[in-house]
Amino acid sequence: MISTVREQARDYATGAATIVGLDWHRPAFLGGTRPRPKNRGYWMTTWPELKRALSQVIRLVAHFRITASQRSSLWPSARVRSALRRPFNKLIAALDRGFAASPFAHWTIGTRLTAIVLALLAPLGLVIAAMVWYLAAAAGEAQRASLLYAAHSIAAAADARIDKYIALARGLAGSPALLDDNLDAFEAEARLDFVSVADAWVLVADLEGQQLVNLTGRLEQPLPKRNPVAFAAQQRAMAEGDIVVSAMFVDPDLVEWMATIELPIRKEGLPFRALAVAMDLKGFLRLLNVQKMPDKWLGGIVDTQGNMVARIPDHDQHIGQPASEGWRRVVNHEGVFEFPSLEGDPVVAAAAPIHGGWAAVIAIKQSEAYAQVWRAVRWPKQAG
Repeated sequence: MISTVREQARDYATGAATIVGLDWHRPAFLGGTRPRPKNRGYWMTTWPELKRALSQVIRLVAHFRITASQRSSLWPSARVRSALRRPFNKLIAALDRGFAASPFAHWTIGTRLTAIVLALLAPLGLVIAAMVWYLAAAAGEAQRASLLYAAHSIAAAADARIDKYIALARGLAGSPALLDDNLDAFEAEARLDFVSVADAWVLVADLEGQQLVNLTGRLEQPLPKRNPVAFAAQQRAMAEGDIVVSAMFVDPDLVEWMATIELPIRKEGLPFRALAVAMDLKGFLRLLNVQKMPDKWLGGIVDTQGNMVARIPDHDQHIGQPASEGWRRVVNHEGVFEFPSLEGDPVVAAAAPIHGGWAAVIAIKQSEAYAQVWRAVRWPKQAG
């Protein structure tokens, strides 16, 4: 009886090993050697083969679980095999029904491989899309930071120029010659202080705006009254008792764009004279050119009235002209904004304040800004 069980176990093992791709050599307890792989290069490929292999394995396990007392009779052995096979057969039947009812039952191997590849690529696509979005946002923020940094650089240079003139004017405001109304002595002192300044000069006017001293050297005597824009700044400085930077204007005698820094002069607590530093606006254009901004950028300095003090490109066409509504809106603000330019193109612009109510504005067309962002994230999109 035991030999019969061993023979059946050997037959089951041989069949199972053949299906799963092994050359069967009987193990030692069955009088043989261990199984060795045939190196077929593949596993079982069809569902019927899988069922046959599992069935053979179940039968083999059933034989080995037979105890010594059960081996004395074939009836207990068959009973154990039947008990072990019953749940397995139910499982196989349920899997058969589920697989037959699924829409994937008639798919070819190529279709199934394609579905697997697509299932693997979908998460990868989401990762790439998230990475592109993150890089685009980072590139946009870096671009805005660059615009704001350039605006701050121009504003700092303009502030340094204006502060230099204010410091020279403050030194002259305390001159005893000016308070004593000794205009000849004051003029000599002022020329000495401004000997190294090429794009600014000093003037003195009375409370009615009549010029008393003007170091430009290009005006005939008697000196004319002040420009209405400059005189309005003079009156404001007198009323506030503080320094005021005027809006830009064209001096009809000098025929050039200029602006003034107004300092009120008091004597015994009362308004006495107006001391002003007249600035040639070409110096502010040089500040923009020194920055060496990219070709696609627009740079400008705007005065308190929202007029263009300097602009690149096309400075000569825009100087003294009102800036776009968006530029005028940001004169007293700091940050990055979006608005249409004078040409009507939507731009992204950064504004930084300048002493006296002026502002430096650096802008780039939105289309160019998006193009730069696209170039920044082009390699991950190509990888996707």
